[in-house]
Amino acid sequence: MIQRSYNIMLTSEQIQLVRDCCKDAASADMLINMIENLLGGYQNVARFRAILNSMADVIFSLDRQQRHTGVYGRWLSGPGVNASLFLGKTAREIMGEEAAAIHEAANSRALAGDTVTYEWQSAQRFFQTTVSPLMDTANNIIGVVGIGRDITRLKLTERALKASNDLYDDLVRHIPSAAYRFQRDNTGRPQYEYISPRCLDLNGIGAAALMELPDGVASLMHPDDAGRYWEAVRQVMDDPRPFVWEGRMIINGEVRWHRLESRPHRTAEGAVIWHGLQSDITERKQAEALRLEQERLQLALRQEQDMNHLRHQMLARIAHEFRTPLAIIQSTSDMLARYSDRITADRREEHLLQINRQIAQMVQMLNAVHEALRPASDPHFPPAPFDCRQLMLELAEQFRREWPSRRLALTISDELNQITGDADAIQHILSSLLSNAVKYSDDGTTIHLSVFLQAGTLVLCIQDEGWGIPPADQPHIFEPFYRGSNAGRVSGLGLGLSFAQQAVAALKGSLHFDTQPSAGTTFTVRLPVGLP
Repeated sequence: MIQRSYNIMLTSEQIQLVRDCCKDAASADMLINMIENLLGGYQNVARFRAILNSMADVIFSLDRQQRHTGVYGRWLSGPGVNASLFLGKTAREIMGEEAAAIHEAANSRALAGDTVTYEWQSAQRFFQTTVSPLMDTANNIIGVVGIGRDITRLKLTERALKASNDLYDDLVRHIPSAAYRFQRDNTGRPQYEYISPRCLDLNGIGAAALMELPDGVASLMHPDDAGRYWEAVRQVMDDPRPFVWEGRMIINGEVRWHRLESRPHRTAEGAVIWHGLQSDITERKQAEALRLEQERLQLALRQEQDMNHLRHQMLARIAHEFRTPLAIIQSTSDMLARYSDRITADRREEHLLQINRQIAQMVQMLNAVHEALRPASDPHFPPAPFDCRQLMLELAEQFRREWPSRRLALTISDELNQITGDADAIQHILSSLLSNAVKYSDDGTTIHLSVFLQAGTLVLCIQDEGWGIPPADQPHIFEPFYRGSNAGRVSGLGLGLSFAQQAVAALKGSLHFDTQPSAGTTFTVRLPVGLP
């Protein structure tokens, strides 16, 4: 029975030829088996060589003198490359003494029993070679077997990656902010995955130490500002969105202002990753505080300058307006003193009334100055129930006594009786507006006063038939001591409208006007009032 170890089998004609040449069947079977084994071994060697020659890597073998005894690989089929360039030659003979040094050192270690992997460069190409001892059947080292591969693409990729990483590290290291990557647990506390080196400069402790703090960077916050931080964190826990917080932190015992900002990123698995920056904004905050203080001082300076200007205007206007009544009082008093025995009782009474009128006029002007200079925050009388209709009737009667040369047409809605408000302030507002209407209208004209309720608001309309307000004067009519260009010889301090506007504002109301040149002006006051 023939035992065949290989897949190579002789044909029936070949087997018969062998049998014819042998003296007996046993010898023929042995010879046939030997032939088939030999042919099978040759085939395996050929197959192994084909595998080696198809590999992209270089397979080689060296003897103990480091001469190449075999070189295999697909690269041998390239232009200008063949095995004869290497077989029987050492690395020194192929590359030169300097370039061969790294190969000779590795081969010597392999001949001593080590396996060595090393990298080397030739021109613009990079290679990696691994050499190991080559053993005979008695485990004696008879040479070196090695494999080499072109790793140029890998090296260029590594270099590009390293350059990118170096650029990123340089950027992270030199930007003035610390970068963070973290997740938040169910209490909002950060679980850091990365903290940039700038952390040490900003917080006085390194990244590893900061990660050990129970609340991370929040552990360094000023106690007065930490509450705002945790409240802001709670607001973005259930609905992740960009987070920004500014507050004080205690860094190495010093209070510094920091800004924390982060943005969420949801992974494919549903986890929320936060990428954040921490910046020291102390200088910015100090600059803002300095700017605010400068603005406050500038405002105070402007207010002081305005007040000085107002005082100057007030004194100039008072001096001007008081000159005429004082002169009348002086001349009338002198006349009474010199000629009292020659003046009849009726004439004396007329002079005394004239003096009283001038005194009343000065008192009225002084009251106007007092109201104008009173701080806007000064409270008026507290709201109280009063008879609005009766107040308007009394005001109309007073108007007719003081200004008999004008007519007053008063219209009061029927439902207007008892209301709750500041009766004294309302009377002063109307007195100022009516006085203004009289001064800027001619004798014999009519002033219309309409009073009614509208959705819980008391509406007062004062309409005159006067000269109107010139366009250039309209932006300034509520300024203290401002006198219109058409005032002419009209006496007054220019405080009536200013006082009316301040009083209306103090009552949380509104004051508007509508005017036409030579066709009169209408002032409309709206004041919130209550019903008893």
